[in-house]
Amino acid sequence: MKLAFISDTHFGFSKHKREYDSYIYAKQAFEIAKEKADVIVLPGDIFDSSGPGEDCLSKVFSLLQQFASIHSEAKVIKVEDKHEHNGHSIFDYPIISIPGTHEYKAKEDGPLEVLENAGCLICLHAGFCTIQKGNETLNIFGMKGVPEQVAKDALAKLDFKPQKGKNILILHQSFKELLPFNDDMVATLEFKNLPEGFDLYVNGHIHAHKIFDLGFGKFLLPGSTIITQVRKQEMKQKKGFVLYDTETGALEHIEIPIQREYAYIDVDVDKDITVVIDDFAKKPTQTYSIFGKDVPLEPYLKLKIIGDLEEHKKEILVLAKKREGIILDVEKDISIIEQKIKEIDFRATKESALDMAEKAFIENIYSSGFKKSFDLKVVYDYLKDGDNDKVLDYLDDKD
Repeated sequence: MKLAFISDTHFGFSKHKREYDSYIYAKQAFEIAKEKADVIVLPGDIFDSSGPGEDCLSKVFSLLQQFASIHSEAKVIKVEDKHEHNGHSIFDYPIISIPGTHEYKAKEDGPLEVLENAGCLICLHAGFCTIQKGNETLNIFGMKGVPEQVAKDALAKLDFKPQKGKNILILHQSFKELLPFNDDMVATLEFKNLPEGFDLYVNGHIHAHKIFDLGFGKFLLPGSTIITQVRKQEMKQKKGFVLYDTETGALEHIEIPIQREYAYIDVDVDKDITVVIDDFAKKPTQTYSIFGKDVPLEPYLKLKIIGDLEEHKKEILVLAKKREGIILDVEKDISIIEQKIKEIDFRATKESALDMAEKAFIENIYSSGFKKSFDLKVVYDYLKDGDNDKVLDYLDDKD
């Protein structure tokens, strides 16, 4: 059996004039995967928001509709999950997903549940599904993305046990081994916390593609299909997805053919910024047709300006941002800010930056006259969705 792991598509992402990128990249990945794989697995952050608009949902339905007429010999024969499922997919092609941290909602169903209710896919929260192809049996276990502070306990509590046949575990979390620092607010899970006996461990969330040999199994980061945060590290690999052969154990990273060109360039303030911009602007613009529209994928240049900009150079950058055929993103040198952060002794206070930020946010709510009994995650979800009225109603109920 062959599986395509297509992770972190971030449907609905639209920063810096890239509102079609998530759909363009995913469409290409889906078109390749349906020719090569029996099953598609989506390891979280399929949507960029837990509350995407109707236009975003409509576009995703359109992308998934291509699977309605495709036959796969692999069939889902069982689903056991703590989340209530409204029947199996109406497609004759298995698509299995878990909610990521971007889809996470404290109280309501998210966009993946909408797709599941429409019969497009199966969304695992805390369980597994069994897939049969001929004489081969495959069990796909999934735990939805949860707040990192509780991830270790949540996985241990589920106590996943491999079933008869091949077994794969799908997660969407941070791991301490993947971070340059140790902070339980950012990651509580370690590789040693993974349940043993699985043929493959797959983790979304991390946008870079990588494979680790844990001794008791392989740990796969499929990587994202789209660049969301334009960093040097993100540009070291072309975006794509991973094809897995359950018989041989082979893992193949398949690049998405048509991608926007990116560059991240450090520029000293004393240099001629115009020359750098003009040189990059010579790169060709590719075009991709989707949803009845020809979308230009202009080259994306991120400049990190080192030093203090004079007024006339600020004007040059303002004008450059308006020019056709290029997307210009300017980042000011933040070395001074970084130095200030280093001077803060978080260890001495025994608080992480996230702890301190959450504390300040909560204290601001208290100072506005609301009582102290409320769930920060619920408030955050409402604010993220732009629903201020729900925030006030919720806090009033807690008063």
